[in-house]
Amino acid sequence: MSTLDILRERFPGRVALTPKEIAQAIHGDAAATKKRVESIREKLDAGTLIPGIRKGKGEKRWLVPIDALARALDDRSRPDDRPVLPPALVPVGRRSRMTNIGPRMLKWMERSRVVLRDILAEVSVLVSLDEAAILQGVADLTSDHPRKRGPIM
Repeated sequence: MSTLDILRERFPGRVALTPKEIAQAIHGDAAATKKRVESIREKLDAGTLIPGIRKGKGEKRWLVPIDALARALDDRSRPDDRPVLPPALVPVGRRSRMTNIGPRMLKWMERSRVVLRDILAEVSVLVSLDEAAILQGVADLTSDHPRKRGPIM
C-alpha cells in the first residue's frame, strides 16, 4: 500500500489537507499538538516539507494537495545515494571574563553605597553616645558630689 493510498484512506474525499491534518498524518492524532502543527506551517513556509509548493496568490491558509504530500513523504523516506557525514565540530570560544555589568547593577551598587554610608554614620553616633555615657559615669565617680558610696577596696 502506497503513501497516497494511506492518505486517501485516512482522509476520504479530501483532495487537499490543512497543516493540522498533515500533522495528524505524520505524527498521529494524539501527537498532533499545536506546536507540531506550527512546525508543519513553518516547514511549508520555508519550503522544506514539500519542496516547490507555494500558497496561492491571496491565500492565507495552507491547502496541500494529497498527491504532493504523498510524493514528498515518499521522497523523504527514500535513502539518498550520498554518504552520511558526521556533523562538523565547531570550536567553542571561551567567554570573556570582562563583562559590562550594566546600568541596573551600577544603580544597586550606588544604593548600597548610600545605605552603608548611612549605617556607618549611625554607628558613629552610637559610639559617640556610648563614649559620652562612659565619660559621664567617670565624671560622676570623680566629682565631689555627696552621695552614699560603698567602701572602696
